Amino acid sequence: MNNTGKWVGGVVVVIALIAIVVFAMRSGKSDSTDTNATSTEKSTIKIGLSLPLTGDLAFIGETDRNAAQLALEEVNKQEGLKHNYELVFEDDSFNAAKAASVIKKFTSIDKVDAVISIGSTAGNVVAPVAETNRIPHIGAGASDSTIAKGDYNFIHWTRPQEEADAMLKELQKRKITKVAALVANQQGLQAMNTELKNKAGAVGITITDETFNLGQTDFRTTISKIEKEKPEIYLLGAFDPEVGIIAKQIRELGIKTPLTSIESFALTADLKPFEGQWFVDAAVPTSQFGGTYQQKYGKEPGPAAANTYDAIHLLVKAFEAVPGDGKPASDQVAKALGGTQGYSGALGPLSVNSDGIFISQAAIKIVKDGKAVAVQE
Repeated sequence: MNNTGKWVGGVVVVIALIAIVVFAMRSGKSDSTDTNATSTEKSTIKIGLSLPLTGDLAFIGETDRNAAQLALEEVNKQEGLKHNYELVFEDDSFNAAKAASVIKKFTSIDKVDAVISIGSTAGNVVAPVAETNRIPHIGAGASDSTIAKGDYNFIHWTRPQEEADAMLKELQKRKITKVAALVANQQGLQAMNTELKNKAGAVGITITDETFNLGQTDFRTTISKIEKEKPEIYLLGAFDPEVGIIAKQIRELGIKTPLTSIESFALTADLKPFEGQWFVDAAVPTSQFGGTYQQKYGKEPGPAAANTYDAIHLLVKAFEAVPGDGKPASDQVAKALGGTQGYSGALGPLSVNSDGIFISQAAIKIVKDGKAVAVQE
């Protein structure tokens, strides 16, 4: 019995030792696995895009969404990135109230790390919320410079200053001194009109302007009133559908005076009413970007597509530039954005000025065969 007891006791001791060793090995393996997962796991950066995906300007939202997705595909092909990137699209229909709902969702539900808005309407709604919540925000297609106010807000669009200068230069070249401007009561359009009027007098050009509300459909009375000034050209500042309606009603009244615009002809889905007319537009995308977009989507990029594409790449560049592997502090991301100089983008070399605006040059275009074609200087 004593020998048997000793044998049994020995077996128990051996089994206990084996169990301890196995448990220790498993524990060690588990700890090692968790450590490796933590060290290799990337944080995900969410970029929210407020776009007009429905309504009269849905064609702009579509081309900008395409450009953003193209940029993300290129980002995902890059090696050595510290973070993963995800895009969140929401429709604002180019409407301020809807834009307010979108930015509320972005901040309270999606918890986005950056925002891109399109146009001055959405930009003016998004900017103060982005500033309050310390979220880097790039307003593409925005002409109202107030959108860039604050430490977290930026604009990626050709400034009214450049566009006004280009318009006045072209008017002088064509020896036009009397302009009739019909401009919608919208922040970006009014910013361009104000800049133009402020500079026109110095070069001997007179601008008679009338303001109307978005949604207006009958412009005959306004046109008849302003026609009494005998303008040499009509400058239309509007979006779809108003810009097309104005052009049609001008012609229906028997007025054959030339038409022009700053951007507005490019902000309509149908350019046929403006065939043969010249206008000033925002910066022209590079042939490389245009070719890449055309190859992927089978059509040319539309308004603000190049700017949206750039905005994605600029944000990724800023997030990656912040030292450390964890999710970067938003103030450091904004600081990196604000330091951008000589960035090679879809509009050529880009630098941001002290006001938070990425500077690009205006272009003269002419409508030919239903398309806006850049005029080579």
